[in-house]
Amino acid sequence: IPYKNNFFDCIICSHGMHWFEHKEKIIHEIKRVLKKDGLIILLEQNFKKAIAYPFFAKESYLKKLAVLKRYISIYDIKRLMRENNFKLVREIKEKIDKNHKTIGLLYKK
Repeated sequence: IPYKNNFFDCIICSHGMHWFEHKEKIIHEIKRVLKKDGLIILLEQNFKKAIAYPFFAKESYLKKLAVLKRYISIYDIKRLMRENNFKLVREIKEKIDKNHKTIGLLYKK
């Protein structure tokens, strides 16, 4: 991330963690550019339920596998954040419909 250390008060990552190949590096960079006591808001979909949802039916099998390979569970995100000494402030579960749920995690550096 092309910013100085301790630059941001708050960082928001909305439905993006599963797109990053090197998630550990992303967390380290977030930690580097986030100010002391800064906040990070992570939003991710409960992707396991979404895998069977019909919008995947039109995707090629290989593309589906690529998405699944990038998938990161909420548990894995929590582990990465804990390992990097972020403190979980709040967790919000928002049900969008019967097949989709968004999880919001608020962390403090």
